[in-house]
Amino acid sequence: METGTRKRAAIYVREPARAMRDRIDAREQVEETVDYCREMDLDVVARYEDEAGSREAFRRMMEDATGGEAPFDFVVVSKSVYFAVQVEEAILEGNRLKANGVEVLSVREKRVPEDQHPGSGGENQEIGKSPQHDRNPATGSMQTTDYSDAASNARYASTVLVKTADIIDRASRKSDPWTLDDTLRQATSEYDREAAAGTKRRYGVIPLVKAVGRYLEDHAGIQREPDEREETLARRWCDSTDAEKVAATLRNAAPAIAEEVRTQTAQQEAALEKLDAANLSEKEVLELVREVRAERMGRRSCES
Repeated sequence: METGTRKRAAIYVREPARAMRDRIDAREQVEETVDYCREMDLDVVARYEDEAGSREAFRRMMEDATGGEAPFDFVVVSKSVYFAVQVEEAILEGNRLKANGVEVLSVREKRVPEDQHPGSGGENQEIGKSPQHDRNPATGSMQTTDYSDAASNARYASTVLVKTADIIDRASRKSDPWTLDDTLRQATSEYDREAAAGTKRRYGVIPLVKAVGRYLEDHAGIQREPDEREETLARRWCDSTDAEKVAATLRNAAPAIAEEVRTQTAQQEAALEKLDAANLSEKEVLELVREVRAERMGRRSCES
């Protein structure tokens, strides 16, 4: 499948729906996937692009990749949600590609080629996985990457929340506009710049927004409106509250949210270890996903 020492990539781009949060327009998806391939020395040999709501190009790509010898080694997307929204589809289609030697790489989530993880057992590395050594998928050169464990995820959450509070304070003094998401992203960028070389966090902005919403509900007595999500509660409260109070609340929340993140990551680590040890089939994994999803939905119904 290789041409010389370089590997081949197809980029997949999907125009996001207007209602999609943190949407990346198609042109930006093309630019960053092409830049990523150039950075990783991958030859872009195919490009598939869907309009919002369409999967015609996706189906054509899957047919090309699985109908015989695949014409490319990787499918590169901006974020995994543009490859597949539903967990079931991601598992099924990802396994179809994997069976024919094709991997999916996500630019913004730094999805790592599975065959370059010594002793990894072939799983993509996600939040809570152990530190590994990554290789450039095209050249095989080593890149040390510290995949966040429970302690480092907690440290990230605490540091970013305090930085966010500082940014809000500065914006307030200058009478500059701000939003919770934008300040968290700015704080995260500062954290990434200051982190040790090679460090890759595995906890993002949206989970932190949700964590802030849970903190407000559990510790600050802020009630959710009917059918309101945790992240919507956090944004609504921040938009309607004095900046000084928001900053103080985020500083106070930092230790509790960091502990929540640490606990969640530790649980995920344990669950992934059990899943690896169980050696489940594709069908069994899908059944497990459905059971967990049904349990969560039942829990939310009881809470409401």
